[in-house]
Amino acid sequence: MGAMLVSLPSAYAARTAEDRAEAQQSKEDMSPQGQYRIAKKEADAAYQEALTNCKKMSKADRTACMKDAKAAHQADLAQAKKEFSSGR
Repeated sequence: MGAMLVSLPSAYAARTAEDRAEAQQSKEDMSPQGQYRIAKKEADAAYQEALTNCKKMSKADRTACMKDAKAAHQADLAQAKKEFSSGR
């Protein structure tokens, strides 16, 4: 029973930290900086997904696909930056 009492506080602390992290994530940051961070994360995720799809292609198609994915990623980041700078 003593061991149960020792592990209870650490389990409670872990759950409390988890609750705080979840509550912080549920808050939407609608500031221009927050919107930029969200747009950047979305662009990065789309780029990673495109690269994954490119890797499934033949070598001849893969090179062009990866170039297109990189160009799209750069365009997405440029658009996010443009929206961020105009939102100040």
